[in-house]
Amino acid sequence: MQRKEQIMNHPKRQRRRPSLMRTVLRMTGMLVALQAMIVIVLQVVSAQRQRPERSFPHPHLDEVSVGANCLQIYDDGRDLYDAMLAAIDTAQESIYLETYIWKDDAPGREFKEHLARKAAEGHGKMTKKLVFQA
Repeated sequence: MQRKEQIMNHPKRQRRRPSLMRTVLRMTGMLVALQAMIVIVLQVVSAQRQRPERSFPHPHLDEVSVGANCLQIYDDGRDLYDAMLAAIDTAQESIYLETYIWKDDAPGREFKEHLARKAAEGHGKMTKKLVFQA
């Protein structure tokens, strides 16, 4: 009987409701863990994929005669840059270069170096003029 009284007089343990802050922290932790797992899975899949050296086919287009002129169409920027740099290097009288944007990136610096080197060669007939719009 005494035991029964002790049990009845003992305050009941109330179940505590989780606080809003604790719930938000748990949800945030689960979202971060989920994002980390997604990143890991994507990295593994990306590492296993075999990509070709060039993802887009670039056919070589032959030079075409148009009247007294020759026309070369390029479908790849690097091929065009290489041809332009070769033309700068072999120029004997003048170089006409028109560009809309000139960036201080690797291709821009490469063009600048080739033009500066050609100007420094000092050919008597070579016209040295640079016009740009800011």
